[in-house]
Amino acid sequence: MSHSPALLHETILAPAAHWCAPAVECGIFPGLCARPDGTLALLAVCGSDFESADQRVVAYQGSPDGTQWTPCGDWGEIRSRGHLFNAAAKPTLLPDGTILALGYGYERDQPDLSISEYTEKHGRFPTVRNFVAYSHDGGQTYTPPEFLDLPHGGIEFSGPAVAAPDGRLLAFGPPFSVAADGQQGICYESADQGRTWREKSVFHHGGSITAWETRAAFLPDGRLAVVFWAFDLHAQKHLTNRLALSDDGGESWTILDTALPGQAANLLPNPDGSLGILYAKREGDAPGVYLATCDLRGNTLALRDTVQLYDVQDGANALGRITTQFYNLKFGQPSLTRLADGASILLFWRKSPDGRYEIVLRKFARP
Repeated sequence: MSHSPALLHETILAPAAHWCAPAVECGIFPGLCARPDGTLALLAVCGSDFESADQRVVAYQGSPDGTQWTPCGDWGEIRSRGHLFNAAAKPTLLPDGTILALGYGYERDQPDLSISEYTEKHGRFPTVRNFVAYSHDGGQTYTPPEFLDLPHGGIEFSGPAVAAPDGRLLAFGPPFSVAADGQQGICYESADQGRTWREKSVFHHGGSITAWETRAAFLPDGRLAVVFWAFDLHAQKHLTNRLALSDDGGESWTILDTALPGQAANLLPNPDGSLGILYAKREGDAPGVYLATCDLRGNTLALRDTVQLYDVQDGANALGRITTQFYNLKFGQPSLTRLADGASILLFWRKSPDGRYEIVLRKFARP
C-alpha cells in the first residue's frame, strides 16, 4: 500500500437545518460537479437527524481551487402526494451549462419513524420516487423537482447521470428494496436532458445480491463502467465491490469482481488507461476511504496499488441486519473530482466524534 498523497487543504461543511427548532448542523450524501469556468457546484442533504423526515436538499458553490465554499440555500419543503418527501440528488453539468440534479427520495407517510424503523416494521422502504431539477445559474438555485414515473417503482439513483459521447444521458440504479430475491441493476437512458427516461438494459441480474450506490463513468477506451455495492440480502453479508463493463454503450454487460472490500464506491478513469476505484471500507480492520489503482485489460482487472485517503476511527459497520447498519453508518459516498489547478478534491460525509454529520472536502496534490 502506498503512502497517502500530500494533503493541501481540508474544508468541513456542516449545513444548519434552520427550519428545525432548534437549528441542527447536519450534512450527508454530497455530490459535486465542476463548471467550465472551474467553479464547483455541490448538493447535499440536511436535516435534524440522519433519517429524519425534515431533511432538505442544500446547495453550495465552491471556488475553482476547492478551498472557499458559499452556501446558496435549501430547496425548501417538498411534498409528494400529500406526504413530506425526503430528496437526495447529485449534479451533472449538461453541454449548455445547465446543471441537472437527478435523484430519489422517500414519501414519509409515517414521519415519526426513521427510514430504518419503517423498513423493520413494514418489511420495505417507504415509497421511493425519482425526480429531476435544473439550475440555470451555476448551482445557486434549482427549479422545483419534477417527479418521474419509471418502471419498477422508485430507483436508487444514488449517483449522478453521465453523458454519453452522442449527448444522451445515462443513469444507473436498482429498484430500491430489501427483498432477498429479484435484485437487479438497471441502466436508464434519456435523450431530452433528463426530462424523460427509458429502460435501456439490465446490467446486474442479482438474485439476492444488490447493486446499491452505483457510480458510472466512460473509460478512455470508450467502454462504460459501473461500480456498485454488492450485499447479499439472503445471507445478510457484505460482498466485495462489483464492476459492470459494457463495450456497446450500455446494451450488454459483463460483471467483474473487483476483490475490493468496499461498500459505497466511485470511479476515476486515469489518462494512462488505468482505473481508479474509490471505496468506503466499513468492514474489518482500518475502516476508511481508499483509492485502488487497477489495470483493466479486456475483462481482467489487476490491482496495481492502494492508498488510504482517509482513516475513519471507529467507522466500522454496526452489527445486525442491514436496516440496522443503514441507520448507524458513520461515513460514505466518497467521490474524487479533478480541479482546474491539477489537484483533486475528495468529497464524502462522516459522523464526527461529537455526533454531528458533516461534509468533508480534502484537497490532494494528486491523484
